[in-house]
Amino acid sequence: MFQQFYGYWRNRILFTVQTPWAVFQNMAIMRLTAVQDADTQVITDFEVTFKLIRMASTSFNIPVTSGRFSSQSYEGQQLGTQTPRQTAGIPGIGN
Repeated sequence: MFQQFYGYWRNRILFTVQTPWAVFQNMAIMRLTAVQDADTQVITDFEVTFKLIRMASTSFNIPVTSGRFSSQSYEGQQLGTQTPRQTAGIPGIGN
């Protein structure tokens, strides 16, 4: 049984833990302790401590033209065309 618990811990398997007060999903084994009683060599108690794993989601369905994105987006403006003036007297620039 220890090998089974150890495999779950090493592979970071997630569990659903049911208590009398609530059901917790996405729980991973944080600590595993095997307690051997001095009276017997064939019965072992296991203490398993779980930790809640929270997962963030990166997918979202927000319209492109809403919120900060809308105010930060810039589509550009047409300001016409200009011809730069020639600079004289500076080698390599202008004429």
